[in-house]
Amino acid sequence: MYCKNCGQEIADNAAVCIHCGVAVSNQPSNELNKQYHEVPKCRKCGYVGEFQRGKMFRTMDWVIGLATIWFGFGIIYFIIIAVMRHDEKNRETICPHCGEKNSAMDVY
Repeated sequence: MYCKNCGQEIADNAAVCIHCGVAVSNQPSNELNKQYHEVPKCRKCGYVGEFQRGKMFRTMDWVIGLATIWFGFGIIYFIIIAVMRHDEKNRETICPHCGEKNSAMDVY
């Protein structure tokens, strides 16, 4: 017969499930077979039993999360620079002969 709680196979005369520890009721075994809770089954290979749980945050979740944070700070950075350099006096000057850049405001 099968445990109603975990779905694992147990002895017909068992009083308690050896897998989950839940007491087995005195129902006939044919009723128990109909009422046990469904155990997950792998769609690819057909494995039936307990499955491992994955991580709460996968690597891709961290990459997307950090990229979003960086993107958000990037937008804030560009807004600050645009406000500061809106006035032409605050922009860098470039020598037409040698190409030397003289920044009026260095943020980085």
